[in-house]
Amino acid sequence: MKRFTAATLLALVVTSCASPKRPATAPPVAAPTAVPDNPISEIAQREILRRQERIRQMDATALEANRALSENDLEGAVSGFRQASEVTP
Repeated sequence: MKRFTAATLLALVVTSCASPKRPATAPPVAAPTAVPDNPISEIAQREILRRQERIRQMDATALEANRALSENDLEGAVSGFRQASEVTP
């Protein structure tokens, strides 16, 4: 049986602790892809379109309120801005 010296044992311990137990770089992971037939994707698309339409409505209402304000129609402007603020995306 082979006898190890203290220096040899120390070198073995140090090298075994220093060597990584797992690879230094992680294996590449494929990026998630959107499947066209995925129902979640369709739901998300509908929600995006719904929010864009509400923002369009809000902009149109705010534009009308600005016109009323430029014509010194303060009641119409306040009413228009209130209506625009109620349209939430």
